[in-house]
This record gives sequence, structure tokens and C-alpha cells, in this order.
Amino acid sequence: MAMMLPCGCRYCFVCIPGNRGGVRVCLGCGRESVNSGLPDHHARRMMQEQVIRCINYKRGCTAQFMVTHLTQHLRKECNLNSSLYYQKDVSDISQDHDTPSDNGILEWNVENVSEARTIACVNKGTGYQDSPSFYSSKNGYLMGARLYLNGDGMGWNSHVSIFMYIKRGKNDDSLEWPFDLYTTFEILDQEARRENITDGFPASPTSNSFYKPKKDRTKNIPTGCPLFAPKEILDNPKYVKNNTLMIRVIVGPKQ
Repeated sequence: MAMMLPCGCRYCFVCIPGNRGGVRVCLGCGRESVNSGLPDHHARRMMQEQVIRCINYKRGCTAQFMVTHLTQHLRKECNLNSSLYYQKDVSDISQDHDTPSDNGILEWNVENVSEARTIACVNKGTGYQDSPSFYSSKNGYLMGARLYLNGDGMGWNSHVSIFMYIKRGKNDDSLEWPFDLYTTFEILDQEARRENITDGFPASPTSNSFYKPKKDRTKNIPTGCPLFAPKEILDNPKYVKNNTLMIRVIVGPKQ
């Protein structure tokens, strides 16, 4: 979304200056303002009409199109589709490109972070990325993780949000329901490896997210941490290195 500060300077929602003690200082002219700015619909339309190249250009896609056609291109046209916007909806592991891990740990390298942040900024509620599938154990629950680089819900435009969801899997009929394991999310420190960002939560027996997925669904509603970490961490080379964010999800009994 495009925003305009009272001084007249324009920003995209991701780049608008942070609030310092209740005052925003414009990075362009240096003027101070006390509000968050107003939606700039003219600038937004201009941004959407800009011609861009496919986010898979480094992998060989030569397509160019207006920003408004990005979703259609990634969903229907690009043969090198990635998870930056297009969401797979799978019902069994045979549709995954790789065999899911089965030790309760997901190691997920999220690439093209800068491009994904731009997409997340202009697609509130849908600008997310889904992880590869993984199992909670060898004969356990089939699961996935969902990442919103510009936040979701109460974390929109202020935090990185991370969620987990249970998928319909081959072991469902032999498992105990509702799901009752503890989920831990980590964004890894890629430099010193001593300052990982960590948060987690227990399963709730009252939430439909932890019950056996219904036959007409491939996955349950995601649940997790909308306020996982301030979005400013994405500007820190400690956590985003070579345009890649490293996420670890651990599922098991709470230690």
C-alpha cells in the first residue's frame, strides 16, 4: 500500500519511517509528523501499473508485466513458480517435490526475502509463503508452516508472523486427536548463531486447528504467533543473509 506523510513525501507501507517517541521523521525531507500518514491511492495505482520482471528471473523466466498481473503470472503462467505467492493445496505427500522430514523438525530456508516483502506489502492477508511439509514423527502428524513477512492480523505491517497448520496425512486414522504437541518457531542467527529469535505455544484442545482435518480439506486453519518478531529484523544481516531467512520449526513434547 502506498502512504503519504503530512509533508507530502510518499512511501510504500514497508518503507514508511518508524515511529520514534510518537513522532515520525521523514527520511526524504527530515520533517516531523505525529500521525502515521494517509493512504495514497494515486501513488498506489501508479505502483500497480509499473512494469516489473518475474521474481524467478534469475532462474530463467523472462516475462515482464504490470504489478497487477503478478498473481496471475505466478499462479498460471510461470513454469518456474516459487512459493513467494502461489500456494499449493496438497492432500498427500506424493504431491510434494521432496520427501517430508519425519523427525519433528522443519529446516526452512526462505529465499528472495526482499522480493517477498514487496509482495507481502501489497497483498494483505494473502502475501504469505508456505513451507515444505514435515511429519511430527515417523508415524506422526503431517504439518506445514506459514510465513507472513509483513505480518498478519494484529501483526500486520509491524511484525513477522509465523503459523503452523496440520495437513491431512497418511497416518491420521491411527493418531490420537486432538493434536497435543508443543510447537516452537525459530529464526536463526546466521552469524554468531547465539541469538536465535524463539517463540512457541502449546496446542489448545478447544481449537479446531488441532483436530483431525476434515475429508473436504487439505489442511486446518493455521495458528501460531502473529507477533513473532518486529519486521525490522528483516533489515538485519544477522538474520537475512544472501537474501535468505532461515527458519526452524520444532514439534514435540514441551521440555
